[in-house]
Amino acid sequence: MRHSCPTDLVLFEADIMPLDLRRKLLLSKYFCKLYSYGDYNRTSAYLITWTNRHRLKRDSPFSRMQAMDRLDQDIEEHFLKNVFNPQEGLPRVHFKPEMGAHTSKNQDPPEYLRQLALEIINKIPATAMQIYTDGSKDEQNSCGSGIFIKAPNCSHNIKIRNSDFCSVFRSELIAIDEALRIIKTMTSPDEIWILCDSRSAIQHLSDWTNVGDKTSVSILKNLKELSQQHEIYFQWIPSHIGLFGNDTADLLAREGVTEDLMSRRTLTFSEIFSKTKSLIQELWKTPPTHPWYYRQAPGGALSIKADRVVQTTISRLASGHIRGLSFHLGQKIYENYTKCNLVQATPDHLLFCAGLDREDIYSSPLLVYDFLRTWAHGPGLACG
Repeated sequence: MRHSCPTDLVLFEADIMPLDLRRKLLLSKYFCKLYSYGDYNRTSAYLITWTNRHRLKRDSPFSRMQAMDRLDQDIEEHFLKNVFNPQEGLPRVHFKPEMGAHTSKNQDPPEYLRQLALEIINKIPATAMQIYTDGSKDEQNSCGSGIFIKAPNCSHNIKIRNSDFCSVFRSELIAIDEALRIIKTMTSPDEIWILCDSRSAIQHLSDWTNVGDKTSVSILKNLKELSQQHEIYFQWIPSHIGLFGNDTADLLAREGVTEDLMSRRTLTFSEIFSKTKSLIQELWKTPPTHPWYYRQAPGGALSIKADRVVQTTISRLASGHIRGLSFHLGQKIYENYTKCNLVQATPDHLLFCAGLDREDIYSSPLLVYDFLRTWAHGPGLACG
């Protein structure tokens, strides 16, 4: 791009995140994941114990992370080794991420999904223990977990307040982990059914040889202990289809969001990355501060239902970077517009001649383009 090009406006119009923000995002992802390995990784162990930064190379990735103040965060440890011998496995733990038939939460009607779920639940022995879990998160990034335990002779309702910015996926895992911890203290029947509406959580645990996050490791250890005396089933059921147990767990999770935070859990590297990403996205969506620019969201010209020529024309006009613009001695110079007695063909002047203003660029872009194409076409304009 030319030196006269307003780079921030062009990137905002094209919905392309600036390089410095993308660099911060990728650095955060890399170093957060690296730090979570702790002593399990040689590079991570070296960086954690390294304190002499006097000869740190300027603008190196590590120095940029130091400038972002991202190196001293408390990140949950991620295990790189298997929890137990893969040859032993979990022989009495069964993972069922489907309901027997091929189902789609988005395409199948709720009544059909509810019928399939009820058929599974009704086949569970009356003496078995049923555990429903759920996770919730509000717009303020407050998180909670809910657990409903249905035993043959009693029931238990548990709600948990999780750390802010905890993901819904991890809130589901926290609910499962807490439920297993509780039933270890109870007299449990031979079969334990964990009915969860998070298919991803069940699939994650079923791939237990690749599990490394602390919560999942705790779940696997509890499963290993409980499976010595019980058959344990993980069954996926859809959410919001009118199942009492699932709706109860969902309500408890939403109530847990409003509870006081009693103990803070460290965030995983993916959750810290999501937190950083939301902050950077907020910066990116803030429009550039120029007195002639009024676009409120990135990629505005791309949303116009027209061909590329129209989008390019409107984008150039909105940013003030039309073809006739040049810089001379630090001053903007536009080509003369012969229809108006050699007046410079600035975007504002072109719009004024047609009885339009800059607001029309955003409210009626096709009208503005039609004017430029049919009436004001000439040297220095945005049209191709």
